[in-house]
Amino acid sequence: MVNLLVISGRNQAKWVYHFINNIQEIYKQTGDENINVIIVDFLSPNADLKAALEKSSLPNYSLLENISGFQKSLGIQQAVNHGVTDQDSIVVVMDLHLQVPASFIEDVRKMFKDKWGGEDIEMVDRILMAGIELERRKVIGFSHYFHTKKGMWNNRS
Repeated sequence: MVNLLVISGRNQAKWVYHFINNIQEIYKQTGDENINVIIVDFLSPNADLKAALEKSSLPNYSLLENISGFQKSLGIQQAVNHGVTDQDSIVVVMDLHLQVPASFIEDVRKMFKDKWGGEDIEMVDRILMAGIELERRKVIGFSHYFHTKKGMWNNRS
């Protein structure tokens, strides 16, 4: 099983819908029943993610809703604790602002703080300190969309 985790927060509904649609297209192209989408949402009042997932053709998904303020590391821990059922499966933490090609899922099966972006660096540091192997790969067709940070996590610009 390949578990695709995304952590969402306020004002990110359009990007969560984009992610669901993107992974749904991958599923339609590949028919791969071993894709599991796990979305952890922190206070997205402008989204009905449950309905979007139920309406999708995705065979495996979980939605975990939090009422606390956005905490990426907490969201990842909750996703793993409640959404990953097979200890031998692969867990991929995804950014919402990506275009993921269908080849990515198969590619994944061959590989194994306090400011904007700081939580990613902290997470990588913790993975490496735990002695877990980490690999970062360049995948053709895999791209990140530009987006403004204004209003994403708080009312400050």
